[in-house]
Amino acid sequence: MNEQSNNSDPLEEFFRKKSQEYDIEYREEDWENMETRLDKADKFRRQRRQKWLAAAVIALLFAVLTYITYNQQLTINKLANQLDSQQQITTVPPSANSAPEKSDDIVSNDQPNNPKSEDASKINKPPAINEKEQENLHNKVALEDKQDTKEMGQLNLEKLVTNNFTDKNMELSTRFNEIASTIPTIKAVNRSTWAKAQEETSNQISATSLQPNPQFSRFSIGFLSGPDLSSVGTLSDFQTPGYKLGLSIEYKVTRNFAISVGVQRTKVQYQAKGDQYSPPPGYWSYGRVPDETIGRCILLDIPITIKYDFMHFNHSRLYASAGLSSYIMLDEDYQFNYQSYHPGLKKRWHQRTGTSHWLSNATLSVGYEIDITQELSLRATPFVKLPLKKVGWGNVHLYSLGSLFSINYNIK
Repeated sequence: MNEQSNNSDPLEEFFRKKSQEYDIEYREEDWENMETRLDKADKFRRQRRQKWLAAAVIALLFAVLTYITYNQQLTINKLANQLDSQQQITTVPPSANSAPEKSDDIVSNDQPNNPKSEDASKINKPPAINEKEQENLHNKVALEDKQDTKEMGQLNLEKLVTNNFTDKNMELSTRFNEIASTIPTIKAVNRSTWAKAQEETSNQISATSLQPNPQFSRFSIGFLSGPDLSSVGTLSDFQTPGYKLGLSIEYKVTRNFAISVGVQRTKVQYQAKGDQYSPPPGYWSYGRVPDETIGRCILLDIPITIKYDFMHFNHSRLYASAGLSSYIMLDEDYQFNYQSYHPGLKKRWHQRTGTSHWLSNATLSVGYEIDITQELSLRATPFVKLPLKKVGWGNVHLYSLGSLFSINYNIK
């Protein structure tokens, strides 16, 4: 053993001993930094998918609304064209120039000619002939008399039919002349009166077809839900979508103008940078502000909204609305991330606060409503919420984007 030790390389022995003595120190900070970097990479991929998904949903919604609106407009135009054509037929007065002229052919048929009249006159004056010739002539005359009788019968029948037709024609001409005698009185009406009456009738038809039923319901109650995308600072960089679920009560002041109030349970999820998040002073450990804050909050959204129906179709309508929302924070949960973590830094804050922020956000939306029955209707309302003041424990400007789908019941 000693010989082997003496023959070994001293440098190799030195490195062998040092490698056995070396112990890697465990540092939790390094593992947390690696975890933070991996979380950021996953979050970036997730946010990119969410942006594309949100854009696809919004594009699909607007495409459906555009198709329904275009379809309804084609139906309205078709009905309007049919009403205009029917109105022109009923309002144009008859013209005196349309009176048919009496045909000369009918008059010429009143006196038919008899082609055998001259032959008959000749037969009445026979020349002097012998008995045999007289007998033959007598037989010939008798045969011709039969033919003449048959022809005269046909002529009498034709004359009877012609006279009957002539009498009917004269009767119709008399009645037509009586009607035509009243045409000058109709034509004496002022043309401006006709035009004015036609315009008023067209306006009434258009107003009737484009306006809702005058017997509308004053009150309606709606049950609504839909996705909610929230962010801090701008309308971008959205997190996982939240949701809205609630009800509303609407009062129609007129057929087109309405006021509504509601309450919606809302879950919002967002992220904020260090300079966008402002908790109470002195909260951060050692004055170290996190590089990123992820918020998950449950709140009550209480909107007060005015709505105006600006376009009507057959059993559907387009409307615009605007209003103010008040937030009541029920549950707030925030996670703080650092690029380099040190022991003692705050990593999370969670509390049921119950704080209220009155008239904190403005709401703008454009929607589409279609009637299912006289009592029930469906609505689709894309919306955007813009901050008027800061909300929550972190005092952030909260933006929201989404769409509400509701079913409304009209109270008779």
